[in-house]
Amino acid sequence: MYLQTITIDHQVLIGAGAFFSMPNLEEFEYSNTKLLSLLDSTFANCSNLEDINSEAPIIYIGSDCFFNCSSLEDFDTKSVEFIGSRAFERCSSLKSLDLSSCRQISDNSFFGCKKLKEITFSNKLTSIGKECFLWTAIENVQIESNFHYNIESYAFSYCEELETVSLGPGITELKDMTFSYTSLKKIILPETISKIESSAFLCITHSFEVKIDSRNPIFISTTNGVLNKNTKALVVSTYFDEKATLPNETVFIDGDTVLNGVDANERFFSMRSEGAPIVEVPSSVLYIKDDSLIQSQYLYSLCIEGNHLIYDKLINFDYTTYVKSSYKFPIMDLEPNYKECGTEPYYANSDFRGVFGLKKNEIFLVISICIVSGTFIAFLVYFLVVHKQVCKKKEKKQEAGMFDVEFSE
Repeated sequence: MYLQTITIDHQVLIGAGAFFSMPNLEEFEYSNTKLLSLLDSTFANCSNLEDINSEAPIIYIGSDCFFNCSSLEDFDTKSVEFIGSRAFERCSSLKSLDLSSCRQISDNSFFGCKKLKEITFSNKLTSIGKECFLWTAIENVQIESNFHYNIESYAFSYCEELETVSLGPGITELKDMTFSYTSLKKIILPETISKIESSAFLCITHSFEVKIDSRNPIFISTTNGVLNKNTKALVVSTYFDEKATLPNETVFIDGDTVLNGVDANERFFSMRSEGAPIVEVPSSVLYIKDDSLIQSQYLYSLCIEGNHLIYDKLINFDYTTYVKSSYKFPIMDLEPNYKECGTEPYYANSDFRGVFGLKKNEIFLVISICIVSGTFIAFLVYFLVVHKQVCKKKEKKQEAGMFDVEFSE
């Protein structure tokens, strides 16, 4: 008979991996009132574990502690101060958590908790690890920490239900892919933010609002994005429809500019065989750095002072020639097609490349070559088979003829 319930009524040290991979365990009760720490892999792979009832405050949860406990729906984490890496990874039934005492949440702690919608963060928080809440259903993030705190790369990436974020003073940097692939509508950033990585909001394929504390010495919020206060360099563009509209105050576009709608390798463009959207460059722009729009094999379209510059070459935009416009500076690689802005929808151009980077005539050519090659190979195989059969018949005839010959002395 397999163990389904574990009850402990006295103080005991529960060792790492104590109940590792017990698929029939459903309930754990700890009735002692003294502090309890759950070490690494304590309940890992207990896929039917539903309830953790502890009268003692749990202050420490080790790495992989509840890894793949896919039936765990509710757990009192109010007293927890530290959560180790992958502690609740793949706990796909968890719905809400109170982390109001938690100072450190390690890498991948809640990775793949697909039903996790509500989280209360602590005002003592110091760290949220890499990919911590990736692939969760969290809808709102509100952090008001009294300490300096870090949010690592990919922390809230692929949280497709995430719409609002409010980060209080203490954080200084938005790192790579932090809020990428989300449904973000509004984010509030404090005066302490001093760096925004170029991919922090990657592939948010709709318009959203970034509000920055007016006391921030580096960044300023505008209607369609975020600018560097001093250089007027575009940091984040936030308005997207059929075309990406940049803030009118923009003067400089450099390699760190976040143009969310212009990433051809990501999912936004996998749904659009026509290529990338128009990027409308305002007349205030004086310079576009040559590597600011580096992408791969998809079409790009810039609307600059009435000229619609269309790139339909299968290239990496790593090399710098220049396009002659009223700005007279490097933009991209190779010669573009010119059209007047607004005269023809960019997606109606038959020269645009498809998802595989090929024009219609190129696709036709490839298919034709395949058909001709297939026909030639089939003919060659047929010829070899027939030739072999003919040779065999000749050999048999020759052998038969040799037996019919009369030898004279």
